[in-house]
Amino acid sequence: MIKRSIPHHQIIIHDNNFETTAIKIVRQNDQPITIVSAYRPPRKPITALDLHNIFRNQGYVLVAGDLNAKHRSWSPQTQQNRAGTIVRNFCDSTGYSLNAPAEPTYFHGSTRNTTIDLAICKGMTVIDSTSIPELSSDHNPVLFEVSLDNYTSPALSTFSFPNWTKFQEILSNTLPRNPKISNSNDIENAIKNFNSTFHNALSNSSTFKVINKPLNAIPSFIRDKNFLKKRLRKEWQDSKYPPFKTQLNKLQKEIKRDLNNFKNNKWNKILTEASPDDDSLYKVVKSITNRKPFHIPLVGPMGLHYSTEDKVNLFADSLESSFQSLKILKKSDLMPYVVFIAPPSLEKLRLNCLKLDMPVKDDELKDIIEKAREMEEFYGHYFDLVLINVDLEKTFSELLHEISVIEREPQWVPATWIKDDAT
Repeated sequence: MIKRSIPHHQIIIHDNNFETTAIKIVRQNDQPITIVSAYRPPRKPITALDLHNIFRNQGYVLVAGDLNAKHRSWSPQTQQNRAGTIVRNFCDSTGYSLNAPAEPTYFHGSTRNTTIDLAICKGMTVIDSTSIPELSSDHNPVLFEVSLDNYTSPALSTFSFPNWTKFQEILSNTLPRNPKISNSNDIENAIKNFNSTFHNALSNSSTFKVINKPLNAIPSFIRDKNFLKKRLRKEWQDSKYPPFKTQLNKLQKEIKRDLNNFKNNKWNKILTEASPDDDSLYKVVKSITNRKPFHIPLVGPMGLHYSTEDKVNLFADSLESSFQSLKILKKSDLMPYVVFIAPPSLEKLRLNCLKLDMPVKDDELKDIIEKAREMEEFYGHYFDLVLINVDLEKTFSELLHEISVIEREPQWVPATWIKDDAT
């Protein structure tokens, strides 16, 4: 129950494992307070994600109820269960305050009395909790006295991933249509109601990933420029007005330059503070040396190929298949001009791989050279030109030059072509 004179409204928390009733108390010139009465049936599972689902995007939260969670930290004589361990670990990892009365709240004739009614707070603290033996039930009511000023819990950093279809469905079902507006107070109430319904729909339609490490915060002036960039892009897309496009391009360059300066300054600070006297220099070196380069996979008949050996074999099979087709082409009415690009020496091939940031073992390089030698040995009589790929740019220029020569100069053709034209 809550007094009618206190501005509040109900909010919906969707969770399959909890039965919840929640309200949000609106405070003038301050953040609202969310109060949740929660019950978890004994046979329902509980996860840390269920608890995050209740607390996310809320400043001040009090969750109280029968969670059927048992732990010796709040009930020393009880037999712990999995739910109690999860709740305890959740509060320890987030810094939220967990409170339970010293007296038992649940009484059972065949087992020990225990405490399963408790409260979890964010942004506030419970200064007193009492189990009151006033009902003829196996559960006692619990009185929690709360203070908002003594405690501020750390913020929980999360990434949100909205399901926009679900968001639209929730918003269309919960947002009142055509509210009656007769004075300025009705306007204010309608705006507050819309904001609250919007944020609730967004919260309930999103999944969240908890980030336990500090985020790389971008300076506020860059975020402001990024906000302005989005607005300019929207105006340009709507109007196609050329000055908007000019401003957008200029702003994008500024943001890119500012981000590079920010990253460089941060990296320079890390290098300046790194010292061999502690672990800081070791951690910097380890973070760099442990980075594994990403190699783009090749698609073959059996799926994706990631390792260098598989790529070499796939490439060799592809070439062999091409050469089998080449035999047929040579005997047809077509006259292909065949260029074979051969690998250079082992030392030069190793150097080229290092330039391209491709860490390849010497055995794999020798495989490439050996397979190329076999191709030239078995199919060399089909080749019209052999280029040794000592340098990639030079080889490409030679190939373009050869194509240009073929286009300009006369070539040998089968005699049958001439006879067919003459007839």
